[in-house]
Amino acid sequence: MNDPTKNCIAGSYTQAMRFLNAIAAIALIITATNAPGIALETQADPDWQMICTGRVRPFSKRLKFDANTHSVVKETIQLCTKYVYDFSGRMSQRINVRLEGSKRTRMILDQKKGNRLFSELREWEGVLPQNGKYQLIIVTAETAPYSIEIGFR
Repeated sequence: MNDPTKNCIAGSYTQAMRFLNAIAAIALIITATNAPGIALETQADPDWQMICTGRVRPFSKRLKFDANTHSVVKETIQLCTKYVYDFSGRMSQRINVRLEGSKRTRMILDQKKGNRLFSELREWEGVLPQNGKYQLIIVTAETAPYSIEIGFR
């Protein structure tokens, strides 16, 4: 004869395990998306962080621009790489930058001193907060061509 308390206990156990598995999955996602150097406030596409955890190869590139310059850079980025474009900026200099290409490719703009101006966007316009060195970083969750349109005023 079936004991109703056994079914109740088994059902509770199954529900509890599903709940714990869901919590573990959420914890894994949170841990994976808190990779060093990635801002928490914008987790638009954490795929590249999860796919490439611990093995992102940086490639350094130099951007040289004069005041009031507008340029387009075209590249193809490989999965599990990040392209780091170094450039110098002036306080109050207006910059606009737009990324074209795969929806899984994003930009990050950092000051060399460690301040982040934006993270994981595809378009940004703003004013540089101080004189100094900056890094425009391109990251991706897939190998893809892209172009960056960047202007300084």
